[in-house]
Amino acid sequence: MSATPTTKKLDTKAKIAAAAIRVFTRKGYDGTKTRDIAEEAGINVATLHYHHKSKDELFSLVAKSAMSEFVDIYYGVFRAENSLEEIVHGFVDGFTDLFIRKPHVATFCLVESERNPEAFKEIVDFKDSAIVLTAKLAALEKSGKIRSMSVPSFTSALVGMTIYPFITKGSVLYAGEYDEAQFLQFVEEQRRVIPAMILGYLFYGGPEKTL
Repeated sequence: MSATPTTKKLDTKAKIAAAAIRVFTRKGYDGTKTRDIAEEAGINVATLHYHHKSKDELFSLVAKSAMSEFVDIYYGVFRAENSLEEIVHGFVDGFTDLFIRKPHVATFCLVESERNPEAFKEIVDFKDSAIVLTAKLAALEKSGKIRSMSVPSFTSALVGMTIYPFITKGSVLYAGEYDEAQFLQFVEEQRRVIPAMILGYLFYGGPEKTL
């Protein structure tokens, strides 16, 4: 049975969306032209413009697609009622799972949060997590349960170590002489190591020091 016009239209839109994600991830917003996306999708520019009028419209589509799960995980983790341990484990588990399934999201978030922070914060406002973490770290430090650590240091360690394997995958594969299966084993090792390092530093041993 041949595809109906509606089915063909949906297939074309899906191809464009997938191509836009790949191209925006590789080149970023500023480096991407609509012609690049059309070539990636295997269609002509006129067909692309029939479905999407501008690069901004395509980018908005990609941003919503890339960030929908990110936002759900982020706001689920940084809730005031969650303990610090739950925040750390929830962040590492949630985003590791997401980046395994959708590795382009890691690169997209990194590039676009730096390129256009004002637009990015309309999707997810990192001040929300800072408010929660400031209160939790201060309360735990005041009670003598953890050593002093600034919110920027905490988030740099948590976010940096979680996202690193995915945004530098090529280097990790090369340096470790890994195949895809070995890379995933490394990621699972990181899933265990990251919380142990961060929580171990905060709660156990070592010199008292403000970072």
